[in-house]
Amino acid sequence: MVQDIRRLVFSPEEMLEAFQSYSRITPKFLPGGVLKSCAPEAPDGIKLVVEMEYGSATQQAEFTYRGIDALRPLILYCLETNIMLPRNGHKNFSVIDSQACVTIDLDLDVNPEGLATPLTSEHIRFIKVEEPHPVKAAAAASGHATS
Repeated sequence: MVQDIRRLVFSPEEMLEAFQSYSRITPKFLPGGVLKSCAPEAPDGIKLVVEMEYGSATQQAEFTYRGIDALRPLILYCLETNIMLPRNGHKNFSVIDSQACVTIDLDLDVNPEGLATPLTSEHIRFIKVEEPHPVKAAAAASGHATS
């Protein structure tokens, strides 16, 4: 089976924009306040810092989102910024080399015999052309079968 894997890597600015956008449309996702920073946290989390104001006092709170909670804002960001995502692909969030990544795995059911592969001159050198047997070809042309 052929396996197609696509990986999207998000910058800190893109992650911040993704979580700000997601929190606007999902009011209970974050507490009221200003999202100050967003950073990947190995192996599969995103740490958010939210600054909240209570009268004249401000307080910062840290939240860590993992799994589907980290994945949803990034998928929404892709949809809003016209980054094409395969609908049927299995999507997974992870942190790789200190960067937030969405990995999309497509399980393709491919029949190699049914595919037409473009041939190059390199391929053609190894193709053996089988000529039909002269007696069998003549018999097939005249309508008589031989074995």
